[in-house]
Amino acid sequence: MKESLPPLDNDKLTVILEAAQKRFGHYGLAKTTMSEIAGDVGLSKASLYYYYPDKEHLFIAVLEKEMSEFIKAIKKVIAEEGSASKKIKQYVNIRHEYFQRLHSIAHVSIQTLADMKSSMDTFKENIIAQEKELIQTILQQGIKDDEFESISAKAHADLFITTLYGIRLQFIKKGEIPSASDYSIADHYQKQLTSFFLKAIIKQK
Repeated sequence: MKESLPPLDNDKLTVILEAAQKRFGHYGLAKTTMSEIAGDVGLSKASLYYYYPDKEHLFIAVLEKEMSEFIKAIKKVIAEEGSASKKIKQYVNIRHEYFQRLHSIAHVSIQTLADMKSSMDTFKENIIAQEKELIQTILQQGIKDDEFESISAKAHADLFITTLYGIRLQFIKKGEIPSASDYSIADHYQKQLTSFFLKAIIKQK
């Protein structure tokens, strides 16, 4: 019978996820063991398995933690004073930094990602949906403030985020962590896209 353990408090959960993040980032998913992570945080391996049934679930939890912090940062930008155009540019910069962290944490091969396809697909669908909602909110602000043309915020948010993902995929299609040069080129393309996108929707006065 499985040992009954109390729910994890937020502090302990954060410690576990940060320890796992460091291990995954340094050694990669395949070479990291649950025993090592448990040892890092002073838990028995059995206790860690109680909270996370396998390494895949813990890995996804780490990605979700990063996603939560990214969404929080963007919501803070949205709540601040400033033009919608500026907020979209800030969004793209923060997003670029976020995906750099994710690629570093992932440090996994195409085969590993394929083995985790179901979990990764769910994670990806979730973050794409949230990204589209965030951009839609910024676009709606711009329309309301008479900064942008009267466009479909939903359709344009979908177009913008889908295209950003297309750019990113060009640099991870080999299943390797992109180089500093790859990140620099991706950043350049994303900023160019943002410039074209804003020029198309900013109201001419």
